[in-house]
Amino acid sequence: MAHNELGTDERIWQVVAAIPMGKVATYGDVAERAGLIGAARRVGNALRGLPADTRIPWHRVINAQGRIAFPAESEPHLAQRKRLEKEGIAFKWNGAIDLAGKFGGVRLGLVVGPAQNCHLSGFVFGYWIKKR
Repeated sequence: MAHNELGTDERIWQVVAAIPMGKVATYGDVAERAGLIGAARRVGNALRGLPADTRIPWHRVINAQGRIAFPAESEPHLAQRKRLEKEGIAFKWNGAIDLAGKFGGVRLGLVVGPAQNCHLSGFVFGYWIKKR
């Protein structure tokens, strides 16, 4: 894996780690917050690279339609749904999640890396978050 790809994965993981319990974000939301506009599929690739015992809440990332991306009724789909329901996420009759309250209403900025010269609003898991 190229050095810059490792940095990209880390930025994605940092954004996912910041999704509050009981909230969700879409792959596109995560990509945007990681500074990767239009790279929703790249987020999926980064999450696939997580170890099985990760503490990063990968299950809080869903597709743009508010659905779990795994095939319906597959083992990973059921596992993700169970985790989300345990956190209080409600599913509609069609299997989708209402995206109105996604990402907890938290408006995070872009993950810009350690200590760059910009107006910084916070420090999340080793990365400064730049105000929008």
